Amino acid sequence: MQYREYWEEPHSKWGNTDTWNHYFRKKIPNTTKHMSHNALSAELKVLIQKLKPGTRTSNKALVMQCDLKNTGKQSNSQKKHPTIEELTFGPHIATLFLQYRRVLEEMKNHYVGQESQRGRHLSNMLKWSVVDHSLFNGFKFVVSLLRPAVNMSLLEPILMENQNKPIHHVVTILRNLITKEIVDDVSLGFKRWLERLWGVRTKEYYIIDTITALTAITSVIFYSSTPCRGLGSKPSENHIKSQLWAKIFSDAFLIDSNDTNVNWE
Repeated sequence: MQYREYWEEPHSKWGNTDTWNHYFRKKIPNTTKHMSHNALSAELKVLIQKLKPGTRTSNKALVMQCDLKNTGKQSNSQKKHPTIEELTFGPHIATLFLQYRRVLEEMKNHYVGQESQRGRHLSNMLKWSVVDHSLFNGFKFVVSLLRPAVNMSLLEPILMENQNKPIHHVVTILRNLITKEIVDDVSLGFKRWLERLWGVRTKEYYIIDTITALTAITSVIFYSSTPCRGLGSKPSENHIKSQLWAKIFSDAFLIDSNDTNVNWE
């Protein structure tokens, strides 16, 4: 027995598997629960052989051995049956996803490891409403996205105070997008109030805050494309991802959350 000092204590202080784990972590720092349980199992095996059957100490050792076995069964059960997350969708979306989920289940049970891993990955991505369109067998989606909206009364003065001509040109582009109703201006509250008063139905919009809009604008303005294979060739797709979209998405995530560690590959 390697941990004789533990068993030299009164048997009333032996506790259970958790008590042993606490002792073992103090004895051997940075150990694992698996190592602790293996050590306890070996100790109890020797202890039960040496103790006189029917005594209080022997019975306590048997109780601890039973507790250790039950702890192991619970651990294995958790590995086989991980925590299940319930996702809720609207009736229309749920109907569309029914066949999609069946395909994912087939992929997860596929005999090829790479395909099975892809199925598990796509299942996890459903938490963020991300799907693989190629698995819908040519089904055409009619995507209804909210119209993006910015606050031009805040955005325009910031852009115009800079002497950079491309940045001034952005204001003209935004004004044209608003005129064509591709982008909305949330600062036009009085106009929308009149439209509602006259019974004019307006589209819902998604507000992009001023800071996020500025970072996206500057990322696009200062992006410099790099030819993929020398002069005359198209820009490198990887360069576009790393220098343009990675910058936009990283800033958007960091601005929206204080505890997000963004690492785009």
